[in-house]
Amino acid sequence: MDAVRQDIARARQIVAQPKQWAGPDAVPWRAALAKRKGFEFTAALTIDATQPEGLFVKGYFKADGIGRVRDKLSLSLVHGARLVGLDEGGMNMHRSHVGVGRPYHGLRVGVPHLHTISDDAIEGYAEPIEVAPLEELWELFLRHANIILAPKLSLPVIQRPLL
Repeated sequence: MDAVRQDIARARQIVAQPKQWAGPDAVPWRAALAKRKGFEFTAALTIDATQPEGLFVKGYFKADGIGRVRDKLSLSLVHGARLVGLDEGGMNMHRSHVGVGRPYHGLRVGVPHLHTISDDAIEGYAEPIEVAPLEELWELFLRHANIILAPKLSLPVIQRPLL
């Protein structure tokens, strides 16, 4: 088995294993760093009570502020690469350059969409999913990433200026 296929097999094994949220009792949002406006979080995960190095879940949220575009939420299960991802909101379009033989290979998909591992690559393939409240998308992401005991999604409190 070549190195790429071994990496893909290991990544699928990590996704398949139940992972337990090892972060705080609430999603630990903080102001996003650098040029990104919005909020982000990173939380550790454990497998069989052990915290594998480099295994975590991360998220990004940005409220629309305009009213015509849905709020942006991006969620990722990470272990060296984005093993599972969910993107919603904004003007995100994604073209699946990998995933030969899968339904959306070579096609552009809008939001929301779900990123999963393909036989030919760990990252780069996404399929559209139904529009749903962000809390439901969070639960969908947790199921696909096989993460248990995570808190409910609580979005950061955003203070808007008075008009």
